[in-house]
Amino acid sequence: MELLKLGRHLLGCPVEIEFAININKDSIDEFCLLQIKPMVIESLNINRKSKEPKKNQIICQSNIVLGDGHINDIRNIIFIDPKSFDASSTEEIASKIDGINKELNEPSLLIGPGRWGSADPWLGIPVTWNQISNAKAIVEYAHQNMEPDPSFGSHFFQNITSLHLGYFTLNRKEAKTLDWKWLRSQKIIKQDSQLIWVKTEHPLSIEINGRAGNGYIIKPLLLE
Repeated sequence: MELLKLGRHLLGCPVEIEFAININKDSIDEFCLLQIKPMVIESLNINRKSKEPKKNQIICQSNIVLGDGHINDIRNIIFIDPKSFDASSTEEIASKIDGINKELNEPSLLIGPGRWGSADPWLGIPVTWNQISNAKAIVEYAHQNMEPDPSFGSHFFQNITSLHLGYFTLNRKEAKTLDWKWLRSQKIIKQDSQLIWVKTEHPLSIEINGRAGNGYIIKPLLLE
């Protein structure tokens, strides 16, 4: 029970554990923790819209996505501005995101450069899972020399797939089409030189087709 409580605290969600016990006749019994991971929780609506959005409706789109379905309850967007982003500040940014996450009690969309959850702060934002536990969708965009391959085999990405979160990675070409102007025009809740937290009046619409390998994040005010 204590391990389940500790795992929930560290990962920010219910967990399941795998363990083995050695029962020794002539010595102390042994408990061996083999694995701890997020408990699978369904969160995507698998009913997808068949109509492709118009160009002016799209915040961003990607041909490398994880997930499959429709997310329609996100109004909070936390993004790192590429104009002012400093790769030497990624650990500081991770700490600030942790603070915002503790304030939030609603689902959020994260948009940042490089690889989320990277152990190397020069490859992305080195957040731990409990620091972004309110995120329901994540976007990674290429930025100058920060364009590592997605780490689909990492424990961080196992959390994404286990919890059925939406994941987008944008290459250099796709990153240039991300609608930064629209993002900056939304209601600002908190802002510093690199990190901005905005909240939209109505929820975003996130469409993910995991089988086809593409997805869209669509502006709320232009939805039909």
